[in-house]
Amino acid sequence: MKNWIILLVSVVVIGCSSNPAPGTPAAAAAQEEEKQERQKTIQETAVEEAPEWYLRPPVSDTALYGIGEALQDSLKAARRASVLSAQADLANRVQGYVKGKTEAMFDSETFEALGIDQFVTDVIKSVTGPTQLSGLTVLDSKFVAVEGKIQGYAIVEYPVGLANRALVDELKRDQRLAQEARRSKAFAELEEEISSLQDQ
Repeated sequence: MKNWIILLVSVVVIGCSSNPAPGTPAAAAAQEEEKQERQKTIQETAVEEAPEWYLRPPVSDTALYGIGEALQDSLKAARRASVLSAQADLANRVQGYVKGKTEAMFDSETFEALGIDQFVTDVIKSVTGPTQLSGLTVLDSKFVAVEGKIQGYAIVEYPVGLANRALVDELKRDQRLAQEARRSKAFAELEEEISSLQDQ
């Protein structure tokens, strides 16, 4: 009987010693360790479950793509946040695309003399603004439950033709820019692309 009492007391003492008292530095350290373990699990799952199109976004001559991801408490919030993240990624890609097209039309001296940096910013705003995003399509999405949350992935597509049209429309609004742009082969090619899209 004495042995049972000693064993019972030992189990109680060992059980109490493995759970630090709340509010103590040991309890805070245990909580932090648990939080880091959860974060590690979330990150590992996010990488393991990432769709192929997220890891290697498509490349096309006819469209620009944006990818996004988000970890949220609900499916609805994860969908919305992942699409918004993809739209932000797309905006960066549109910015690079428009800047590249404009730089192809103007030499560096003209680029600086005409203040085209501000022009590029204005075009990006017009291309990615609420009225222009009507051409954007959510191509695919994926959702995974992770540690009581939802990890969402999204990919959006934006036709290059819409970006080209916005660029040409903005150029035509400024007579100086339009006149200078018309001297370049890149502008002629861009107008030809837009014209062929209208004919389809």
